[in-house]
Amino acid sequence: TEKDPEISAYETISWKINEFHDVEFFPGKITRVYLISNQYRDMKSILKQLETDDDSHKNPENQNTIAIDLEWEYTKLCLIQFCSNNICIIIRLFTDEDIQNHQELNQQQENEENLINKNNEILSNFLNTHKFYGKGMHNDKKMLLSYFGSTFSNNLEDIEKTRLAANDLSRNFNQMTLQFAGEPTATFKVIEMTKSDWSLPELSFRQVLYAAF
Repeated sequence: TEKDPEISAYETISWKINEFHDVEFFPGKITRVYLISNQYRDMKSILKQLETDDDSHKNPENQNTIAIDLEWEYTKLCLIQFCSNNICIIIRLFTDEDIQNHQELNQQQENEENLINKNNEILSNFLNTHKFYGKGMHNDKKMLLSYFGSTFSNNLEDIEKTRLAANDLSRNFNQMTLQFAGEPTATFKVIEMTKSDWSLPELSFRQVLYAAF
């Protein structure tokens, strides 16, 4: 059988907006990864896919909990990632300035309601009405506050404090992954991707894989 390319090969391939791929992050487990933007026309419907009925993702109040993460460049929030069960939705947060500077990104039709403003309201409401968990959320909350005007603190559980530190478990991401999820199929979390430019109008496959993992 043909051998899969090294993960570094994906640094030169672009992942297009509104494109999805099925990814095997762990042997035998497929995750569908979507990359959309805050110009997506059916934001409510795609976010609805995160509301799984899988009981293993429910908290004591019988609400679904969704994993959340963010990527930013300096003080600019660029990506928000939601994952639940077998789906990951990555939302590229464009600004009006981004669209002006890169007209090829513009999905707005003439005389149409501003999609960015509309979808940012939908995202804010989604964050207000669901429960989430993430790791090391202190700076993420600051970015949410600067972008949405709220930290959504009541809906965010920082598992670094509540689960890892509280139980004397390693807070290292890679060690945590090995302990609770097992050996991944590739090295998705690397410092080069952490420091990559998340404000680019087009992201690489490697960046999206890093963000989804």
